[in-house]
Amino acid sequence: MEPLIKWDELLKKKPYTANKFTLLLVGRLGKARSQQISFWPLVWVLTLTGVYLLVSFFIICDYIRLRQQTHSQRIHIAQLTLAADQKEKAIAELKQDNALLSDYIQTQEGGTQKIENKLPLIAAIKKSEIKPPAPAPTVKPAEQKPKAEPPAAAALVPPASKKESMDIQDLSVKKEDSLLNITLKLVNLSAGDNATMDGYLHLIGLNRQSDPSRTWTYPYVKVVNELPENFRHGQRFGIQRFREMQGSLSIPAGSDFPTTIKVLIYNTQGVLLVNKEYEIGDAL
Repeated sequence: MEPLIKWDELLKKKPYTANKFTLLLVGRLGKARSQQISFWPLVWVLTLTGVYLLVSFFIICDYIRLRQQTHSQRIHIAQLTLAADQKEKAIAELKQDNALLSDYIQTQEGGTQKIENKLPLIAAIKKSEIKPPAPAPTVKPAEQKPKAEPPAAAALVPPASKKESMDIQDLSVKKEDSLLNITLKLVNLSAGDNATMDGYLHLIGLNRQSDPSRTWTYPYVKVVNELPENFRHGQRFGIQRFREMQGSLSIPAGSDFPTTIKVLIYNTQGVLLVNKEYEIGDAL
């Protein structure tokens, strides 16, 4: 009689290992094979995957933070640039106002000096009780023959002036319905063939004979004492040697036309380079 438990067979079996996996492989002929694989490679793969995901999470968070900082810095730089441009415009306007005030003060000082120079003469006349000499008799100029009217687009030549960095040539005026078309040529007199000059052009039509006096501007700008309030509102130009410029003054229906065209040229710093007037009363 055989024993119920075969101890020899049990002792021959390999002990159970909890740290291995058993794979069952079945072939085409139905033969099955088993293979034991340790679970430690799977543990290492899972560990490395977790570490990779954790590092990727921190890198993505840092990228988002840097992107937000860059965006905020760009906005701040744009605001600073805009503020700098506004301050530059304000400084240019202050320079222009300062130049106008300096001219006004020099004019006032010149008139005061003339009066002070006449005070000793007036005091001497009162002291010696000598009557001042009678003024010389005025002689009326001889009557001149009326000049022939030039054509509508005749070039108007200004009187000779001192040497400047800019000059105006071949200015012509042509009337078309309610428009006064003005054409002129800018000449760069700066030294050097490659010298480039940028600036602003203002055309101001004046009629000082009307009551009150009338003004027209191109481009449109507010005028104070026959000068533009802001020179930067003029027509921008850049010139090396010559450049032809055009402008039009809009005259309302039933209104008098201007009798004088005033041409003003400023550089980009607000310095007045050219200030010339052209009488056009006979050309219209």
